[in-house]
Parts: sequence; C-alpha cells; structure tokens
Amino acid sequence: MNLSLLSRRARLLAVSVAAVALLLAASCSNGDDDSSASSATTQATETIQPAETSPTTTTADDGDMADSDMDDGDMDDDAMADGDMADDAMIEGDMADDEMSDAMTESDDMAMLDPIGALAEVRTQDDGSLQVYSEIVISATPEQIWEVLTDFATMPEWSDTFQGLTGDLTDGGEAVATFLAEGQAFPFPHVLTWEEGRSFGWSDPLAFAPGIVDDHHYIIDRTDGTNTLFIQIDTLTGDDAGYPAAVLADQLVQGYAWFNQQLKTEVERRIAE
Repeated sequence: MNLSLLSRRARLLAVSVAAVALLLAASCSNGDDDSSASSATTQATETIQPAETSPTTTTADDGDMADSDMDDGDMDDDAMADGDMADDAMIEGDMADDEMSDAMTESDDMAMLDPIGALAEVRTQDDGSLQVYSEIVISATPEQIWEVLTDFATMPEWSDTFQGLTGDLTDGGEAVATFLAEGQAFPFPHVLTWEEGRSFGWSDPLAFAPGIVDDHHYIIDRTDGTNTLFIQIDTLTGDDAGYPAAVLADQLVQGYAWFNQQLKTEVERRIAE
C-alpha cells in the first residue's frame, strides 16, 4: 500500500473516532443537562451527516447512527482495499508497458530495411560545421559490400567519382585517395582510419582548401541479414576564402549520392552473377 492510501485511511479513521467519541459523550452526559447533550448530539450529527440532507432521509437514533458510521467505515476499508488492488494492477500495467516498450525498441533495431531507401543532404551542425550525409540500402550482406568497396583495383571500372586508395591500407597508414572530376583524376594524400570489415576514412585539411578540415568516412552500418545500410559521411570544419565550405558541401552531396548508387548497383550485380 502506498503512502497516499495510508494517509487517506488515517483521515477516515480519525473522523470516525471523533464521531463515536462525541456520540458517547452525549449518551453519558447528565440527564439534567439537556442543552449539553443536545449540543453534543447536534455536533456529532453534523460531523457524520452529509452537508445537505436528502428529503427522503429519516432521522435515526444515536445507536443506529454509530452502527451506520461503522458500516461506512467497513465500506471505506473495502473501497480502500479495492483501491490497493487497482493500484497494484496499475503498477503491473506499467511494468507490462515497459516490457512492451523494450520489445518494440528491440523490434525497431531489427526492422527490415527498405532496399530502395536512399538519402543525401547537407546538415549544419551546432558548432557551425557542415555535415554532408548520405546513405543507401544495399541488398547484400556487410561482407559482400566490404569486398566490393575495398576492391580498389576494379573501382575505376564502375565508379565515376571515387577511384580508390593506394598505399598503406591500415589504421594510421598513409595512403592516397584519388577522385575523378570532369574527366580529370585528383590524388589526395591522407592518414587513414581503418576498421576492417566495417569502415575507412580520414580527417585532414583539404589540399585545395587548407582552411577546411575534411573528415570523410565510408561506413557499413546495420543489417537485417538481407539488406545493409551503407553510409558515406563528411564533416567540413572551418572555411576557406578560395573555396567556401558551403559551396564545396553542395557539390560533394551530389557526388556522394551518385557513388552510393553506383556501389549498390555493382554489389548487387556481382551477387546476381
């Protein structure tokens, strides 16, 4: 039983005890002191009677009123007991809701991915940096995507933007990333971050816009066993007078979306062979 129910029961008992005490005082008073007895009886009646008496209410004697008050107390106890049961039921209901919420959360985490889902947009972060975010769902396992994503020897055959990496392909290794723009290849040296089977990228100042730090990553994210979410994300911190970050972000988001689509096509083509 919670504290609020205990408090209500205590108040009800106090009222009942006070009423009974007043009635006993009235019964035990000297018969000659009619005014005192009448006053006590009236006070007791006002204590336990409703504020407005129904026209059909019949006045009862003191004993009947005391019995009625005790019966009311029993009814109150029963009501409070019912309240306890209701409270217990509510607590059990809350526990059931929590379990359902947990189950729904787990279900959401394992929800089937839409195989045609794709997104590409530029987001402004709280610190003023620009985030070029893109994602696509590929109908393949993470292992199948990683195999194609890191097959840099054949990447120029199917990608019109990112041409691949050469160098030390390990975490902290120095490598050169080559990109194709308007038919011309542009190599950029980077220090890699590399997590085998899941992601690779770098975070360095841009060679052509040194005022901007380019934090660029290719990530194989969650999978439902049939489809896998691939994310390409780039955060541009700082700015450069010769090549503003906002202009660069608008150009990159289009290229990232196109690379993602070409990667999806190549992975699913190889699986279908």
